Amino acid sequence: MFALIGDVKLSAKVRTEALKALAQLKDTRLPDALKMALADKDETLRKEANRLQAEVGAGDVTGRLTTVLDNGTLAVKQGALI
Repeated sequence: MFALIGDVKLSAKVRTEALKALAQLKDTRLPDALKMALADKDETLRKEANRLQAEVGAGDVTGRLTTVLDNGTLAVKQGALI
């Protein structure tokens, strides 16, 4: 699952679902997967990573939210506030 998230040859939908699966399985690699997803060029994957990060409390959520609100695209900002 972890390898799927970074595979840019796959669709954003597949990569997003792989990220969700890691979260549901409480995989120990989830924090690394979230970092990878947050840095991805695909907006959908970044939005889901932001949502999951807030849900599972991974890392510095407040600091990450501030960064997203300052620098993210409109859609990513909206997703972070939900």
